[in-house]
Amino acid sequence: MAKKSTKIALTYIITIVVTVVVILTVGLIMIKTMNRSGSVSDIEVTSSTEPEVYTPGVLDNQTTLFVLDSEDRLTASAFVLTRLLPSEKKLVIVPLQSDMYATVNGVEGTIYDFYCSDGIQGAKRAVENACGLTVEKYMIFGKSSFETMAAHFETVNHVFSDTLIYENEKTGEVTVIREGNCTLDPTTMRKAFTYPNYKNGETERAAVVGEVVTDLINASGDRLRTSMDQIFNGILNSGAETDITVYDYDFKKDALQYMADNSSECAELVLPSGVYDAEGRYVLDTPFVNSLRSWFSLDIYGDYDSDDNEMPIDSSSELPAAYSAKAME
Repeated sequence: MAKKSTKIALTYIITIVVTVVVILTVGLIMIKTMNRSGSVSDIEVTSSTEPEVYTPGVLDNQTTLFVLDSEDRLTASAFVLTRLLPSEKKLVIVPLQSDMYATVNGVEGTIYDFYCSDGIQGAKRAVENACGLTVEKYMIFGKSSFETMAAHFETVNHVFSDTLIYENEKTGEVTVIREGNCTLDPTTMRKAFTYPNYKNGETERAAVVGEVVTDLINASGDRLRTSMDQIFNGILNSGAETDITVYDYDFKKDALQYMADNSSECAELVLPSGVYDAEGRYVLDTPFVNSLRSWFSLDIYGDYDSDDNEMPIDSSSELPAAYSAKAME
């Protein structure tokens, strides 16, 4: 009886297994037949070999104040405000006169005055209040670090309307730059930036600084595209004083490379406009201050590094159209 039960059970199991095999075989045949007729598609796993395209974002934008602090003299200090806008493939260059008027905590003075009394933080606050925006980073070049930095870029030419002759009594350095077209190596460039006797004073000196810096960046497009790491490591290791770190560069490197790869001339010059007051200080006019929001794309992107998105201004102003260097010529 036990043997009979075992034989029945074994027969039952074999029957089930055979049935399952038959069902699976028929099912596979039907699936393949349907695939050939186009009714059902095989599931395919494909992997893309195309590289991911990088697109800059709002966090890649940055406003930076650059200072050339060659020596203890107003005309030896140059201030340049920049706005990095990688998604627009643009770097806005705004040269600021050392005698530009500003107020900080109710105290009046020039940005050079605030720089002398309170260092870079005083200069940043003065620029923020005068221009109606937030300065996020800074970099200060001395005589040596400036020339080290400039050596990483292409040599540029500039046309001078007059011959520049000056002997620095403190340092004994002599400046002689002939009228007309001049090739600016790093030393000659620094001398032009710190020349104290331009016919039109600080207005002309700031314009020379802005024009040369803009040309320097635009002339170095190929070098920036191919040697981004080398150039920025050279700048950061030049001895300049800055709150820009290697980590900041790493964070923005893709955005910088995107801008260099997609723009042959990314630098755009914006010259300030204003008038001198009775104290001999250059006061930016309201239309220019308001235009900076357009140039810096603050109305599009906002200012993500400012506290509560408020402008750090001591005096109120309103906002209209932009003024470019070309429009003001």
